[in-house]
Amino acid sequence: MADAFISYKRSERAIVERLRDRLSELKVDVWFDARLEAGESFNQEITREARAAKAILVCWSPEAAKSDWVQAEALIGLEEGKLVAANVVAMNLSSLPIPFNSKHTVDLTGWVSGQSEEGWREVVSRLAVLVRRPGLRDFVRLPDPASVSAPERLKALSAWAAANGDDPLAEQVWHEIETLETEEQKRKVAERKAKAAAEAAARAPKEASPVEREAQRDAAQGRAWRALGDRPTTEKLRAFVKEWKSGPLVELARRELKDRAGGAGAGGGRARLGGLLGAVGAIGVVAVIAAAVWFSGVLRPDVDPADRAAWQIAQDLNVEAAYTAYLENYPTGAFVGDANAALSRFADDRRKVADAESAAAAWQQATDAGTVAAYEQFLAAWPASDYADDARSELQRLNKAADDSAWNDAKAANAVASYRKYLADQPNGAYRTEAEASITALEAEARTKAETETADRAAWAAAQRTNTAAGYASYLRAYPSGLFARQARAAGDRLTTEAEDQQAADQIAQAKALVARFTSSVDAGDRDCSQSFVTYHEWDRSDLTSQAAAVIDQSVARATAGGCAIKGALVVGHDDTSQSRLYSYKLAERRAASVRAALTARGVADGVITAVSYGEAEPAKATRDGVREPLNRRVEIRLVASRAAGGAAAAQPTAAPSSRLSAAELSRLVDSGNAAELRGDYAAAPRDYGAACDGGQARGCLHLGVLFKNGLGVAQDYGTARELFQKACDGGEASGCFSLGGLYANGQGVAQDYGRARALYQKACDGGHTGSCSNLKAIEGR
Repeated sequence: MADAFISYKRSERAIVERLRDRLSELKVDVWFDARLEAGESFNQEITREARAAKAILVCWSPEAAKSDWVQAEALIGLEEGKLVAANVVAMNLSSLPIPFNSKHTVDLTGWVSGQSEEGWREVVSRLAVLVRRPGLRDFVRLPDPASVSAPERLKALSAWAAANGDDPLAEQVWHEIETLETEEQKRKVAERKAKAAAEAAARAPKEASPVEREAQRDAAQGRAWRALGDRPTTEKLRAFVKEWKSGPLVELARRELKDRAGGAGAGGGRARLGGLLGAVGAIGVVAVIAAAVWFSGVLRPDVDPADRAAWQIAQDLNVEAAYTAYLENYPTGAFVGDANAALSRFADDRRKVADAESAAAAWQQATDAGTVAAYEQFLAAWPASDYADDARSELQRLNKAADDSAWNDAKAANAVASYRKYLADQPNGAYRTEAEASITALEAEARTKAETETADRAAWAAAQRTNTAAGYASYLRAYPSGLFARQARAAGDRLTTEAEDQQAADQIAQAKALVARFTSSVDAGDRDCSQSFVTYHEWDRSDLTSQAAAVIDQSVARATAGGCAIKGALVVGHDDTSQSRLYSYKLAERRAASVRAALTARGVADGVITAVSYGEAEPAKATRDGVREPLNRRVEIRLVASRAAGGAAAAQPTAAPSSRLSAAELSRLVDSGNAAELRGDYAAAPRDYGAACDGGQARGCLHLGVLFKNGLGVAQDYGTARELFQKACDGGEASGCFSLGGLYANGQGVAQDYGRARALYQKACDGGHTGSCSNLKAIEGR
């Protein structure tokens, strides 16, 4: 069973092949007549596939609108509620045959020309419902890879796959998702590497500032000074001055050298120098520098000069160790507050660095997890970090993806419960308005459906009560896709078949009576040159093959050889069991008519020919129902010929026509005509029927009309038959209305007029003629 059956006209074959290829890419199984198997019945397989398919896609074009095949296939789709109509060629849609001109038709011309995909998306959306694959509707609307970024494509595919995991396309979609995720992960790793490198570069030590270089030089000078010892020699002091050239300690060394050179105060100088050297050992370079400043005489009277000098050095160095040294040496100094403030700033800087490192580590953990909870936890801990904006952006993206996924789930289920779940799970979702509107629409649809089902059930109950083909047809017209459409079609078909079978049986019984009358009317001596032969016909054909024509030529020639004359001919048409009984009866009747015409064309008087149909009632080879059998598709012909004139004497009419005859006398005239017809007396039968008809007997007009229609005892004349059938119908004879309807339906002697035929069949059906009821259904379904 195919998902989709495509109905089209051969001129649009290339378009249909494109449609098939695109639908196959979506894993939709497509059938169209390119898949017909050799030897199979074209009609039967197409009908079987159309009814078995889940959807029928009709490709309308001006040529397709004229095709009986396309219309028949479209009707199957309409009746079974699975029609998807699209025009593939620009056309006026109002020119489509009724009722398709009032049905929605998708415009596919833009897709055919390559200018627009919208028509294609609508066709797929409609097919998605019928083949029960709702995901197809969303799949054909996914953003094209060429028009969006890889992350956007990945997000769209992920949402679709999550909502349609059981779709035949899911495996293909997951494969593309895996490919895109791998590429996205590589991109994220590259971004993290670049960011880490930038952060490392930011933390890397910078080139020392001039103040730092000066502090480093002073520290080295202090270490060199301490290395001189408590009692440095003059040579060491000179070497120290020569090496360092400048600085407070260099000035101190020069003063000592000067004292030693002058000899005055040398001891005091040495004592002073020894104290300074001890200070270097006890309080470090800052105190030494402060002492040097004090000795240099630069102190102000309002602040301890050593305190100020130590503070100036700490400020110049501007490092944590310098401020700590100042506080250790001057715990009650004038600049303690400033030193503590500076140390606090250093502590704050350390905390900021530590916080930045902690935030970076936490951010890495959040991005590795990639979940809403992870980003929310990060923001709760680091709301003002450098990564806070990124975390909020990721949260927004994830929440939107969750919202989109929940909405896609709701739409896929398309139920009140699914939309209510969306509203509960996503109270601030972007699709809240659409969800509420969908709930309102579905609830209204449910109410309408309930009302429709109630009316549907009531109509079905009424159809069952009448239990007639017309009743079931009336139900199907009102509810072509109703709850009981399948049962109604089956019951209607069954009753129609029974009526048709009965009609065929009645007509075959009449045919056998005519054959019996013909046989009994043949004298034993009328057989000198008689011939019996058979012609065979192709399946579902009534015309003569060349072989059949040759057989007729030979048989007529033999029957008329040696002075023989053909006095009578019996032509019996047959058919196999491959079609319905009534259809087979009518086909066999047409075959008999073809042979009759061939006989008259070869000189056999039409008035001596009795042509009847047995349909499939008497097969030459017994078969089961529905089997094609060449031996049964035949016409049996019997030519009665003799050298003597022979023949039965003409029967005399039993009464003369009179307008003053009573109803009983007129009825007897009809009975007399029936008796004459049974005897094969086609001279008396028309006379008696005519007298009864002239007296106003409707049955007499009916029987006389049958003789004129079939050319029995009179020249075949459809015009006269029509007038007689009209009289019979007007006189209340339902069979007269039935026979007159047949002339209009078949265009015999009148212009073919289905409307007139329908009215006559309805009148006969109302009068109790079952064959008319069956023909009425057939003509209404035409």
